[in-house]
Amino acid sequence: MAEATAAPRTLPQILRRGAIALVALLMVTGILLLGRTVRTELKELATTGSDNIEWSLSQAEVEAIAFSQEALIAARAPSVPLDLVRLRFDLLYSRVVVLQQGPVFAAMRTDPQVAEHLTKVQSFLDETATLVDGPDAQLRAALPRLSSGSDAVRSDLRDIALQGIAHFSQTSDTQREEVARTLRELALLTLGLVVLLGVTVLALMRLNTVNHRVAETEHATRARLEAILTTALDAVIVTDERGALRGGNPAAERMFGYPRAILLTRTLTDLMAPGALPDGLAPLSGCGLIESEARHSNGTMFPIELSVSNATGRNGTPICVAFVRNIAERAAADAALRRSRDTALAGEQSKAELLAVMSHEMRTPLNGLLGTLDLMRREGLNDRMQRYAGIMERSGQLLLRHVEDVLGIAQAEAGQMAIVAEPLDLNALIAELVEAQAGQAAERGNQLNAGDAVPALARVWGDPLRLRQVLLNLIGNALKFTENGSGTVEAEALDDLPLVELRVIDTGIGITEANLARIFEDFVTLDASYRRNNSGTGLGLGIARRMVRAMGGEIGVESEPGEGSLFWIRLPLAPPTDAGSAPHGLRVLLVEDNQINRFVARGMLERDGHTVTEAIDGAEGLAAAERERFDLIVMDVSMPHLDGVSATRNIRSGSGPSAATPILGLTAHAQPAEVARFRAAGMTEVLHKPVLQGELTRMIARALGTTATAPGAAAASLPTAEETLPLIDPQISGELRDAIGAQSHAQLRDALVGEAKRFFSQPHEDVGHDAHRLAGSAAVLGARALHRHLQSVELAAADPATLPRSLELAAACWKDTLPLLLPEHADRH
Repeated sequence: MAEATAAPRTLPQILRRGAIALVALLMVTGILLLGRTVRTELKELATTGSDNIEWSLSQAEVEAIAFSQEALIAARAPSVPLDLVRLRFDLLYSRVVVLQQGPVFAAMRTDPQVAEHLTKVQSFLDETATLVDGPDAQLRAALPRLSSGSDAVRSDLRDIALQGIAHFSQTSDTQREEVARTLRELALLTLGLVVLLGVTVLALMRLNTVNHRVAETEHATRARLEAILTTALDAVIVTDERGALRGGNPAAERMFGYPRAILLTRTLTDLMAPGALPDGLAPLSGCGLIESEARHSNGTMFPIELSVSNATGRNGTPICVAFVRNIAERAAADAALRRSRDTALAGEQSKAELLAVMSHEMRTPLNGLLGTLDLMRREGLNDRMQRYAGIMERSGQLLLRHVEDVLGIAQAEAGQMAIVAEPLDLNALIAELVEAQAGQAAERGNQLNAGDAVPALARVWGDPLRLRQVLLNLIGNALKFTENGSGTVEAEALDDLPLVELRVIDTGIGITEANLARIFEDFVTLDASYRRNNSGTGLGLGIARRMVRAMGGEIGVESEPGEGSLFWIRLPLAPPTDAGSAPHGLRVLLVEDNQINRFVARGMLERDGHTVTEAIDGAEGLAAAERERFDLIVMDVSMPHLDGVSATRNIRSGSGPSAATPILGLTAHAQPAEVARFRAAGMTEVLHKPVLQGELTRMIARALGTTATAPGAAAASLPTAEETLPLIDPQISGELRDAIGAQSHAQLRDALVGEAKRFFSQPHEDVGHDAHRLAGSAAVLGARALHRHLQSVELAAADPATLPRSLELAAACWKDTLPLLLPEHADRH
């Protein structure tokens, strides 16, 4: 397309330019006249001010003279009234007050001589004021003295006037100079404005020419834009502020299924899914890409992506322009991709869970095999058989170690690596490990030593099982790559025990810098020389890193080839906090469907001095929370009708007086992901059953934010998968007896026995629910093995294939537990 050419000048353009020139001339004339007027007024103002000041200064002396004369006349003629004397004194006094307080004389008063004269004058006035305000006789007697005194004051006032006149003359000269300078600056500014105005006029003339050319260019651009919009694949629609369509391209006609004539009769509401967008597009302007749903003329819905901007129509009215794209194909592809991702994640989770289960199941026969081999070696085998048995035992131990490594990784990947925190002596743990591994160290000519004991580490709070596994991995790794050297295990308390650093140091072959970055990756056994000289799967350090991170710490290594390595661990092992700072006298709402659990929890709460209101299920608890305000809500998670999670969510979303009250959740079994779900619903803290008095007190304090709880304390009662559970836990049973008394403990025990007999002898309408209730009662009394089996029954209730076996195992466990609860049943057993 040819470039646009300049159009000839027209009469309107000439008139417009003439008007601009005339305005410029008027502006210059106005500035000149204004400058002249301002100069004249400033001069007159300065003169007038100076005259007034000089008159005020001289008038004070005049009043002093008048007062002196009037006093002298009154003194010589006793019959003359004193009113005129007092009037003259008041006039003199007022004149002096003006000199002392008037803002125009403020600068003059800073002169030391003027200040001295004013002080003398003020002293005379203060003395005279007393006489003037007194009796006539006293004033008449003092008139000669006042007349002579006023003569001295007149001298001071004359000096003040002379110095003031000199001061104000100098000030006036300075002001005149400033006014002259200001006027010069005004003239320069005016000249600059004139020049600027001239340049502006020239620029406007030039701009006018350019605008004419731009208009022609815009006309051509508009034609090209219309061609682009006509052929565009995306729909473009134009609406007014109310959402009525004012335009659309052919793509919009195809996308929404309306001919242009009909399309322009529609509104935005007709084109979009109900409630998908506001009535107008204006609120969406500048929001970027927006995904929504549109409606075809045949009624079908399809996903769209649109971008909105504001514009102005031909008549100046505001309009909205929306660019719309049909993303049905992309949405389908995204959905398919998400399904594929979810399938892959589910497969990875299933694989991890399968590995965890299989590794755990493989350990059982391996332990049996190793135990049998140990028994065989004690039966007097000959030397050859002893050697064979030794080889088999070492191979079995190696296989067991590999299985445990795979189990550790599988548990971590499946989110099942439970951390059980409890008080422990870290010094004793290190000494025990060093003593146990001393034999393995000696096989390669090494010495294994423990660092100096640290008194602060004699009682810390951590998971001894996981700490032992981590340190064993690091010690074994150190001894594996060290020969005829030494290894050291030491610990140090950092920052008064928020952190503890453990170090395993060896004098072995070291690690190259290139391998330091990947030493903690799974299946990494470094270079080939390592694989030839040392066996292993390369999983130990990877498992150690997972366990350390699960305990809230970090692990690292420092090494030099040929000099040895230092593996370090930093863990939060702060000692447990004493719960004696826990609050008392709280109003507590206890929501628990199990009568035994409710009785026990109430006893523990009342023992701490709290007032308890009971609710037997979530619905009743919700009603109580919406009716009155409580300081704390203790909420069971699993309940009929309305569970604790739903009740918590309803309390938080409502406007009742307990909507913001801390909620302590109680659960018999929950993995970390479940605990996160409980917290997301609004629970402040989560405590695992069975509930112990001390743990309940600490968790209440933590929920109310009055004291800290050691890391992992909330999970202290949650056993690991491989833990062998006792039939009766003496700690739980003993704490319960101390909390509620021996008589109440016996009543609860009898209630559990009766409930269990009914469970194992009668048919069930809902075996899962019944198992859950009995599991809660068993947990309270410390029947931990029975509690675990009843949990298995609850989970198996949905699977008829596994339910009979779970019930059989639970019944057998109950048969073994009953004699411990009721010793009189021991003989029958």
